[in-house]
Amino acid sequence: MKIAIFSDIHANLHALEAALDDAANAMEAEEFWSLGDLVGYGPHPVNTVLFLKRYVKPDAWVMGNHDAMLADLILPEDLPALPKSVRPIRVKVNKGEGREIIGRNVFMKEEDWFKTTLMPVDVIILNRAALRQNAEADAYWRKAFKPNRAVPRKVERDGLKFILVHGCQAYPLSRYLYAWEKDILIPRELQELKKMRSRSKKSIVQFYGHTHVPTFICAKETKSGFDIRAEKIFPGQTFSLKGNDYFLINPGSVGQPRDRDQRASYILLDTKERAVTFRRVKYEYTDTARDLVAGDYPMGPVRRLQTAAAAERETPDEWLEHYNEAGKR
Repeated sequence: MKIAIFSDIHANLHALEAALDDAANAMEAEEFWSLGDLVGYGPHPVNTVLFLKRYVKPDAWVMGNHDAMLADLILPEDLPALPKSVRPIRVKVNKGEGREIIGRNVFMKEEDWFKTTLMPVDVIILNRAALRQNAEADAYWRKAFKPNRAVPRKVERDGLKFILVHGCQAYPLSRYLYAWEKDILIPRELQELKKMRSRSKKSIVQFYGHTHVPTFICAKETKSGFDIRAEKIFPGQTFSLKGNDYFLINPGSVGQPRDRDQRASYILLDTKERAVTFRRVKYEYTDTARDLVAGDYPMGPVRRLQTAAAAERETPDEWLEHYNEAGKR
């Protein structure tokens, strides 16, 4: 079976359509999985929510942190129908310097909202307004975005077992896991996978998102811990899922890449061949930027589409150089 794995679509219809076309036609994908952050940053939340409803099987998706913000945010029009069981919280975002919001206190605790910067919240409010205008999409996310979707999820296909999560095992909605963090964060994640693997001798594969950077990490157990290898990925490259104990794989972002490459990014998983292929698809990001401007969205997401900037301060120079080279191919 061939499965297209998308993450961080971020309400970007033009990128999603390009990735869907490439996956279905060029790569003959038979199924689609989603690793979260359907909404946020972009101007097309209705389309991305309906993608989830219509294309992704119920067992093959998880929520991201922006999806959690969407689900936890209470707007004034929600208050009359709020169940008595809900105990809302009020907090000023951006460390007390931004707007006051009302939250459900289900996915996002007071300290989470307090630390959230203003721009993502402003976008989510606009996304919520857009969703309210489409009955099908609005009803779907309200029913589907539940706490059991914000934790790691096990999926099985063709006798192979996979873990889906947005961030990581310990902090599913918040922690960033980069390829170069081989001393502390990656070994900790591998320890979590080791517990899940139990007595099975089969490899265990975890797909995750959140960083917006394509990543392929493989590891073998050793007497002292793990032998970890992180690959520097080029578009179109295929990696085998055989011969190692553990794999941590990030498809990058469909709707807002952060590796200095504006093209939509996703992965094709081939369960028969036990391999993954990293895909990059060109689309007119300027169309999304124009839609953002037309919808009175903040300019921050427009600039991010233009630059596809990496986490510049955190990213080692050798990886930034690799991003520059990979973006030319």
